[in-house]
Amino acid sequence: MQTSTSTRVIRALYLHPIRIGLSSKSNNNRTFFSSALLQDEGANGEEGASKKGKRAKVDPQTVETWFRGEGLPYLNPTPGKPNWLGGDIPYPDNPTFKPPPPLSDVVKSSIYDRYLEALRPAASKSESHGQTVRTISEQFGISIARVEAIIRLKEYERQYQKVMAIFSTAAYD
Repeated sequence: MQTSTSTRVIRALYLHPIRIGLSSKSNNNRTFFSSALLQDEGANGEEGASKKGKRAKVDPQTVETWFRGEGLPYLNPTPGKPNWLGGDIPYPDNPTFKPPPPLSDVVKSSIYDRYLEALRPAASKSESHGQTVRTISEQFGISIARVEAIIRLKEYERQYQKVMAIFSTAAYD
């Protein structure tokens, strides 16, 4: 089905560089940069697909007011806590889906280190991989599948670091 040029959907992203200072006494200033881009969804080929657009008229005072009020938590997020738009609901359009909060790299490393300690022959010979993962899962209060995924990813990370160390030393030889 062909669409005429008058019925094509054009999406635009209108953002401007804005400098926001939270207080005059602190050096807590941020500058946000972006550009305006028009995209014609009905255009054929790459030439008509996107065009540089004019900058939209956005009142900097309105944006600054929003960042001083409702947007303040997003400007200065709380460390160690998820920063979701819907408060306790990460996806406002789907309030029934509540994923577990992300784990820090420190916690992931701690899980992986405990796993390696438990697998050492001197530590315990009777504990298998499944029992070790189950024990760690209970200690940290996270699912077994998540513990297994963390262990897998940490293994990949260690392998990658070893390979990169080999490549970096080989480059200097």
